[in-house]
Amino acid sequence: PFAMARRELARHGCLPQVVLVEEGQDDDNKYRMAVRDCLRMLGVLPFKEDGVNLSAAAVTVIQRNEEILGGGTRPGHAFPLAARVRENVLECALPEESGEPCWLPYAQAALRVISGDYGKFGRNKQEENMNKFSTFFTNVFEQIDRIGEPTLLIAESETTAHKLPALQNQYLAFDSLRVGNETYTPERLPNLRIVRTSLDVKRQPHYYHETEQKTTQGLFSWGDAKRTLYAIKKTPQTVSFKSKFASQASRHGE
Repeated sequence: PFAMARRELARHGCLPQVVLVEEGQDDDNKYRMAVRDCLRMLGVLPFKEDGVNLSAAAVTVIQRNEEILGGGTRPGHAFPLAARVRENVLECALPEESGEPCWLPYAQAALRVISGDYGKFGRNKQEENMNKFSTFFTNVFEQIDRIGEPTLLIAESETTAHKLPALQNQYLAFDSLRVGNETYTPERLPNLRIVRTSLDVKRQPHYYHETEQKTTQGLFSWGDAKRTLYAIKKTPQTVSFKSKFASQASRHGE
């Protein structure tokens, strides 16, 4: 009943705000987060850093399992999602059935997601399906770049790399991003800085700054590199050797 009611409200343009508070929890913190969420729905930016001249953007892929709604069955599917800041307003892009992105205010995008009004792609790696994801990502990258502001674009690897192979370890390359039939270089996307991140603490670090194992963690500089800042998390206990795909040297070193 909850899922059906939420979807039906969204279809009529009503964005439900639900706060689940259990006895003994930090109630004040939950209500603060709810107020922040309401502001974000209005397109208000959730952060403001003085002295930082980079705009923010992000891409991800949502995976949904099969669901039973109102007596019917909605098959499992996936769809890409993007966010950008344009004229100090937070926007989201949802895919059409063709893969073309449709940019909307944050709240309208949320309504369409809840009501199921977006292009639904397969979760497989068949060529036709992967081409739709490529169409979405190539258009998103180019459209964000055309805003004309230097932008930091975050791509969370655990969700996105499955549909954007260029973010997988074996395909990573400095200053080159292969998406479908397109190859992007800094000259083609001069305003975009793409950063791959990982939220999985069980994975090995994405970047080894030397060939042997180190215990360095956090942000640090290395050598004479001027454009590269390195970041590494603490050494995982499950990793005893470096990955053959891990980058080992800066592109700016001799």
